[in-house]
Amino acid sequence: MSSIKARKGNPFEYNVAYSIMQNKNMSVKRIDDNTSGVDLIAENKVSKETFYIECKFHKGFSWNKLEKIFTKTKEKTKDKATPLLIFKANRQPVCVMYSGYLSNICTVIKFEDFWDVPFLKRPKGVKIWGK
Repeated sequence: MSSIKARKGNPFEYNVAYSIMQNKNMSVKRIDDNTSGVDLIAENKVSKETFYIECKFHKGFSWNKLEKIFTKTKEKTKDKATPLLIFKANRQPVCVMYSGYLSNICTVIKFEDFWDVPFLKRPKGVKIWGK
């Protein structure tokens, strides 16, 4: 039997996956496990780089809260992939938090600047993962 997450879904996760897949070099899979600490896995088909993505959409965030979430995601990846936290607060742009390219310092940039595609809402009826 599928988990609650698989049946219910998260609209923000769907929108993140849909937007990333607008880059034709990217594929996205959903983690069907509520305990994993990672929502999506994205892979660049050309470079074979893998991203473990945690998605969060809340009314608002403190930087401490974001750092805690990101630290948990980094611990779950254990050098298997690049950890990312994609987050959005009300009336704010979608942002990506990452680290590890040049140092261990956390960096936050807009979604569009990280993925080179705009953040889009998934059109109604568009299937991403199938049934």
